[in-house]
Amino acid sequence: MRTPAFVLALLAAACVSAGEPVRRETASLAGPWGGPMVALEIGDGGAMIREPCGEIALDAIRPDAGGRFSAPGRMTTYTPGPQRADDAPSTTPVAVTGRIEGETMMLSIAQPGAPVRELTLHKGRRAKVIRCY
Repeated sequence: MRTPAFVLALLAAACVSAGEPVRRETASLAGPWGGPMVALEIGDGGAMIREPCGEIALDAIRPDAGGRFSAPGRMTTYTPGPQRADDAPSTTPVAVTGRIEGETMMLSIAQPGAPVRELTLHKGRRAKVIRCY
């Protein structure tokens, strides 16, 4: 007995929808994300968060099925005014955790000796970040 094709298609769709939610691919996260005075640019191998007095280089952001992720990073801070060419900027390890819901990303940035900062960014939004003075 032959099973109609639509029955097989229906069974296949049910099996797919019964499993875990489909993981959001890193490529779909690529591009700009922005919020008040914060810009995030996600690329193939990592991401960069730019703020007025510093920037954070992140390893690749790979959300799980629920949209949650954690990424180690390195924060480089800048001081106001001119900086000497021979002065190395201050670099500190940070832990960035977050959650993505649709086109919105909520970030928590933990830096040693500082309170945890919470940011909300939106995909496709470019932010103007003015350097600290």
